Amino acid sequence: MRKNTNIKLRLVFTLVFSLIFSASVFAQDTDLSLSPSKGPADAPVEIGVFSCFG
Repeated sequence: MRKNTNIKLRLVFTLVFSLIFSASVFAQDTDLSLSPSKGPADAPVEIGVFSCFG
């Protein structure tokens, strides 16, 4: 039983570590300075109105 627990803990640790590592790698690739902050002045606008939030 103890061997299964050790294997499970290693798998969970590996999964968590890989998720954190991959998130930090992808976050470094995102450069928001190149994305446009405004569209054209004559761009169409749509407004959505929600009356029920429950």
